[in-house]
Amino acid sequence: HVPVSGAAEVSNATASARAASTTWRRTSWERRRLVLEKIGALLVDTAPSFAREMAIDIGKPLRHGHEEMQRAAKNVHDVSLRARAWMVPRREVGGMVRSAPLGTIAIISAWNNPVAVPIGKIAPALAAGNTVVWKPAPAATRLAEKVLALLHSAGVPEDAVCLLPGDESTAGRLASDENIDAVTLTGAQRSGHALQEICAHRAVPFQAELSGNNAAIV
Repeated sequence: HVPVSGAAEVSNATASARAASTTWRRTSWERRRLVLEKIGALLVDTAPSFAREMAIDIGKPLRHGHEEMQRAAKNVHDVSLRARAWMVPRREVGGMVRSAPLGTIAIISAWNNPVAVPIGKIAPALAAGNTVVWKPAPAATRLAEKVLALLHSAGVPEDAVCLLPGDESTAGRLASDENIDAVTLTGAQRSGHALQEICAHRAVPFQAELSGNNAAIV
């Protein structure tokens, strides 16, 4: 049984993440880098237990679960290596180019890669000084709660990543919320079309990875 977050829960989560963004965006890059490195280390350390939980909740073979955890850790390491370049202003022909955080990012993830995909979105968001509101697929909710606990134990401030359980109605409310500055989705094509309209109406950035064609032999 997974609770479906309604309008009040969505507003509370986005407001909390928005409030946390003021402090997180001012956190030094060195501090953010240390947090990212801790996340990567914890993903490696907890791979056996997470692989077992994936097998229980979504039926993923243990070997694939271990591989996903290693991939998630490598994603974080890669972000840590690349992110320093984002922080350094550079001079181009037209003038100086400087990167700044967008603010609060809505992350909507699918069930089949419940750790690597959201971590691959959360890590660069945090590295760039953004905060996150994360809506996982219902089937991956318990795994998402464990990922959130891992992030907090690595030093991510409590409201810098907020978890919002729910279904497609929750995702729509989240994308529509005024505190959300960008949306990223991994999910079904139908979901992508719906969120695309919401984000276009609000004129906020939208990134989507939709559907898939992976074969399964039973």
